[in-house]
Amino acid sequence: MVKYKLTVSVPTYNQENYIAQCLNGIVNQKTNFPFQVIVSDDCSTDNTRKILKEYQQKYPDIVKPIYRKKNLGPMDNFIETLNGIHTEYVALCDGDDFWTDDTKLQQQVDFLDKNKDFNICFHQTTIFWQNKSKEEEIFPLNLGKTVFTFDDISKDNPIVTNTIVYRWKFRKENSFKEVFPKDVIPGDFFVHLYHIHNSKAKLIEKPMSKYRRHEAGMWWLTSQPGKQDEFFLKYGYKYYNFYKAVDKEFNLDEDYFRDIKKWIYYGSLDAYKRNKQMDLYNKMLEENPVMSKKYKKQTKLLYLFFKDRHRLFSIIKYRMAKKPYLNKIYEIIVNNLLLIIMFLSCIVNIISFLILNLSITNYMIASIISTIISIMFETISIKLSCSRRLILRKNRYLINNSFILLTDILINIIFSVFNQNFIRKSFTSCIIMIINYISTKKYVLKVKI
Repeated sequence: MVKYKLTVSVPTYNQENYIAQCLNGIVNQKTNFPFQVIVSDDCSTDNTRKILKEYQQKYPDIVKPIYRKKNLGPMDNFIETLNGIHTEYVALCDGDDFWTDDTKLQQQVDFLDKNKDFNICFHQTTIFWQNKSKEEEIFPLNLGKTVFTFDDISKDNPIVTNTIVYRWKFRKENSFKEVFPKDVIPGDFFVHLYHIHNSKAKLIEKPMSKYRRHEAGMWWLTSQPGKQDEFFLKYGYKYYNFYKAVDKEFNLDEDYFRDIKKWIYYGSLDAYKRNKQMDLYNKMLEENPVMSKKYKKQTKLLYLFFKDRHRLFSIIKYRMAKKPYLNKIYEIIVNNLLLIIMFLSCIVNIISFLILNLSITNYMIASIISTIISIMFETISIKLSCSRRLILRKNRYLINNSFILLTDILINIIFSVFNQNFIRKSFTSCIIMIINYISTKKYVLKVKI
């Protein structure tokens, strides 16, 4: 009997269009150790099972399908599959993703064999959109380091499921089920945190897989206008339970995940109320009395503007998305808000120069105030136009706007002292606006999926 060193877990359901590509990337791996792939089919109604049987016949020593007798659902299928795996290493790959490097497993296992203080090894992946609505991109990118701790992963998870290999902790029978919390999502993130706790994770900066974004995916809804409610109705309760379970499992302070828990909790309650799902609404309130007390106070738009602008912007986006013509106008404004604000700032400078005929001192003060207001509106535009997982390079942003502010002040001094005419001032203000726009777009905004 073959003693496998590594097992690849592949949960699948109705993925006839993808599963062959997924399995090809696995069976073509070149390793100096034996490995197997457990493909757990959750009662597919299409040709997925037929394809699995073909691969089982062609690769009997590698492909080991599990054919569920009844549909368990994605999370229970995930749990049951991992509960039956007891090899030294475990890799994950969803049935709609695939690997592109045939040395992926060998590279990751070699690293873990040599570095016993690491329990996780992962790599970059190429994200692509099935509908080709966006260009491919590599994730994660430009993190500035390759070794990660529990705090790093828990606060901003850079690990895509199809990139990971674990030094598997659940080697005993049913040990995975004993630890894994009930009624939570996402499952893979909990497994990441369990393995990196009191350990480390290594990133190989090389894309060796592809991650497919499509409408059936869980995270697709969070990025689509008008789909936020659908996400919270479908996943909100279990997603919030996930963070409660992590707090309990690792004895974390209740404020450790404060921001993300607020986003899930308030978003879920708002969605339940809007869609008249009062059973879920009341259940959420009853099970979380501390958060519920805060929620009831924090429903006024004025309060949100000063205390929770992210939630305020989410509400604005939702209301806009419900009316297509308003949503279109909203998108046009948001996508060009930086340019619009800078243009208005430029106009204010020109008007103050042309009409007000201020003294040098007063003109300087007006110019500074105008530029500061411009910077404030740029910050708001960034919040409006980007997702919750925006990376804002704060230092670059500060340097960029400080440079623009100083440049504007210097030019105002020069033109005021030498009493230059309106046309030259206008021309210079326009140049400042263009420099600010280009530098902000190029160096400040880095969006992560």
